[in-house]
Amino acid sequence: MCSTLRTYATRFDGYDGERFETLAEEPSIANTVIVRSVLHTKDEDVHLDYRMRDTPEGFRVIDVYLSGTVSELALRRSEYTSLFERDGFDALVSALERKIADSPGAPAERNSDSRLKQ
Repeated sequence: MCSTLRTYATRFDGYDGERFETLAEEPSIANTVIVRSVLHTKDEDVHLDYRMRDTPEGFRVIDVYLSGTVSELALRRSEYTSLFERDGFDALVSALERKIADSPGAPAERNSDSRLKQ
């Protein structure tokens, strides 16, 4: 999920009066909770719903839905499945490694193949 957080963080380039409002929370499937929210900007209201799971470390976001329908998890799964089927496992791992390395806050020194790490 760290990569997902980095992805979302890079989409924010400054504060210009935006306001985040939590609208509701409701229980959902598989012991998760849906948090319905809206980001108010000067140009539009963006509806974001978060699927959250309670873990020993506290609640964690496991998926984000734009406008209540577009699942970030489903988009990533489709992207990664397509790459895996087209180019194989090694290409998928390389693409993920590049994405992590290119994200803000990525460690400066990093082994190019995380499968070698213990």
